[in-house]
Amino acid sequence: IPWQGYKVNPLKAGVQLLKLQYETEKLLPRIYQPILIIQANLDETVDLKSGEIILRGVQSAVRESHWMEKSKHAVILDQEFEEVVSTTMKFVKKILQ
Repeated sequence: IPWQGYKVNPLKAGVQLLKLQYETEKLLPRIYQPILIIQANLDETVDLKSGEIILRGVQSAVRESHWMEKSKHAVILDQEFEEVVSTTMKFVKKILQ
């Protein structure tokens, strides 16, 4: 399914999103669960540094980051969907062992 994008610029929602990001970043040190971050190299929506900020902020003993080289923002709708599924399943199996 090709991404259609938004037809409006939701300014108030954008301000609220920034507030949420700020508050969420303060809470990262309270996270101890295993964490898997999957990011797309071609993502023009999310700052590519955000995954590293999350990984540095959490207390999780198991932290993994994977980059999708050919995908854009919606990695599960892009051409690397199968790799996302495979990476996620490997991570879950490793955690459950």
